[in-house]
Amino acid sequence: MDAEKKMVTPNRRRVKVIPIPRVSGETLSSVLEYCEKHASATEFQENEFEEWDKEYIEKPDPVLLHDLMQASSSMKIKGLMELGAERMASLIRGRSPDEIRKLFNIKYDFTPEQEEEIRMEMQW
Repeated sequence: MDAEKKMVTPNRRRVKVIPIPRVSGETLSSVLEYCEKHASATEFQENEFEEWDKEYIEKPDPVLLHDLMQASSSMKIKGLMELGAERMASLIRGRSPDEIRKLFNIKYDFTPEQEEEIRMEMQW
């Protein structure tokens, strides 16, 4: 199903609407900042974006980074999805599962028995 929908405005004009489910104002603002910067790019400016992208993607805390990745996925913004995935990988690389849970505020709710069962199922 196509993400775009048609909507009739109060003045009876038909416009395309792209639904953006569960995206906070802060997240949407950050997505728009990325899109506006990249929309103004010319072929000759592409190299300049590398530094801007690096600074942009290092600003958000891990929770906002997660939200940015979800928003860019639902809006199909490939460049932002890839940038977010690279940043996410750099944040978790070399960390233990406990450190990752703490970084992303993930509740660990497995009982020791459940954890052992999962370990047995996932043996290499």
